[in-house]
Amino acid sequence: MLGKIYLRIYLGILIFYVVYWFLPVIFQIGEDPKELALQPGEEGNMLLGIGYLFTHFGSLLTQFASYPLVTLPFIFFVAPFISILLTWNRLRKDEGSIKDNLRLTTYQIKTSPNRKIRDDLTRNDWTREKQILKLMIVLLPISLYLLQVIIEISSEFLGTESVSLTSSLGWFLEILFVYLATFIFSIELLHSSQISLKGRYFGENIREQSYKSLYTVGAPISILSIILFIIQYRNQLDTLLVIFYFFAYFIMASVIF
Repeated sequence: MLGKIYLRIYLGILIFYVVYWFLPVIFQIGEDPKELALQPGEEGNMLLGIGYLFTHFGSLLTQFASYPLVTLPFIFFVAPFISILLTWNRLRKDEGSIKDNLRLTTYQIKTSPNRKIRDDLTRNDWTREKQILKLMIVLLPISLYLLQVIIEISSEFLGTESVSLTSSLGWFLEILFVYLATFIFSIELLHSSQISLKGRYFGENIREQSYKSLYTVGAPISILSIILFIIQYRNQLDTLLVIFYFFAYFIMASVIF
């Protein structure tokens, strides 16, 4: 079990550092290398380079720690409340009063939550994780193109260039990731809890219907959004690189989730 957990942690850290440390090299395409400005007496001092690496590495550790210490706890705290709302909506729509339906609600108690988590971690099956990752990636291009349209409209309306695509993608992706991850986790939580009403599990139906709707609507619109991005910015390499980087950033955050 420890090996399975270690593999998941290792993959999360590996993808994080590839995106944060190595991928920014794409912004140097077509640019002349910039030499570091040294003060008198600092030439040949190897400690400066070593200090820079340690400083950069410490910054990356801080950035990575923000996910398990800030972002993920927020998602795990809010998602159960959304699951409760989905359950309440299901009880409300079924025949009978909510109080009567609540009495007919049962739970899966054959396997303890701790045992179920251990089984999920050791089953060596990544189907569920792949499905969640694919769903989040499908929804990303739509949101990015929507953001680009909103920024262009606001720039035209305000008559200023103070708000740009490159300066807004960062915080927008953070909000988008938390929003999507919270919604998806609430559905997965409802499905995993195996709550049944009148002897019928309804978490599985909610999960299948939600994912099917998002795939059906999201996939073609995402493909169209990518095509429009390429057409609109085909002569702006810098903007395309920024969009590509934030695609990778969002995928990295999704993998860690």
